[in-house]
Amino acid sequence: MTPAVLLGLTALPPGRSLSTKPEITKSMSAFATMMPTVSAALALRGWEVRSVEIDAVIGRMDLDIHRNDGRWIRCRIEDGRCVVERWQREAMFGRQTGTNPGIPTQDFAQDAFLGRSRFDSPIAAFRCVADYIGDNSMRHSAMSGRDIFRPALAAWHKASESPGIRVPRGEGEP
Repeated sequence: MTPAVLLGLTALPPGRSLSTKPEITKSMSAFATMMPTVSAALALRGWEVRSVEIDAVIGRMDLDIHRNDGRWIRCRIEDGRCVVERWQREAMFGRQTGTNPGIPTQDFAQDAFLGRSRFDSPIAAFRCVADYIGDNSMRHSAMSGRDIFRPALAAWHKASESPGIRVPRGEGEP
């Protein structure tokens, strides 16, 4: 089974796209097919890819990466807008605010917003995610955050056919 099938992606016939921007959708799909490789490397650092959602019609991709202590990141790429959001999920017991007092207490999760960064290109957003994961790992690894995402970024570049952009090799490179 191919990685695209494992992620629930369906392939369209060659030359056909549902999106109004087929080059973006092609890059997103290529990036998503590399997620099993990235997931294995992230697991060594205490992170997990929870979801990769691609909406081919509007050209949007959401990437959610969670850490086991409740920290999570969402990277959203949509029509040239790239946003990386950071959240902290806290497990709570009690009643949620605004609920009926007659409802019994229960476990629930509450997400606290930590911050948002906007970027001009998907590559810059992915580099931010890679650096954040590298800086906030649960376990030390010889691989840098950018090294973890290198296969997915290379797939994005290859699919977008942008020879002028390169994937940097070292941590200090932009």
